[in-house]
Amino acid sequence: MSARQSHRLAWSAFLLWVLFFVGSFAFSVAAGPIGGTGDLVFGLSVAAFPIVGILILTRQPGNSIGWILMGIGLAWALPFGSYGDFALARDLPGGAASIAIAEPLWAPAIGIMGTFLILRFPDGAPFPLGGGRSKGFPPWASSARPWPSCSCLETCPTRATRT
Repeated sequence: MSARQSHRLAWSAFLLWVLFFVGSFAFSVAAGPIGGTGDLVFGLSVAAFPIVGILILTRQPGNSIGWILMGIGLAWALPFGSYGDFALARDLPGGAASIAIAEPLWAPAIGIMGTFLILRFPDGAPFPLGGGRSKGFPPWASSARPWPSCSCLETCPTRATRT
């Protein structure tokens, strides 16, 4: 991929994050006092990942740390939970399914932060394990655990009281 294509892809990913962030905020405001200000504070605190990611990627489009930070920001910004709260508050279809999808979505973001980011920081090179060869631990292996336990469509344990 050329530097120009990487640059465009980086800005596209950042604009997608902005769209997700604004959409989540709009759904949270429209849903009413369900989420409170904690959702906004959390959203602003994890906004550092894509913002720093785009700052790195505008200067060095091939930098793997910038792409990892952008991926973390996109993983945290998915608007499924906000839409689920909005849909349940307004009796719209898909609210429970959206919340069931959103409940385990913290795991990929934590998995990327806990494996890729830590193992590749500060220069982006993979951490050499044993014999000088790089063997990457698949982060999806540690992130896949919450999916079977949280795939509830009808009653989600954290939001079951809102009907």
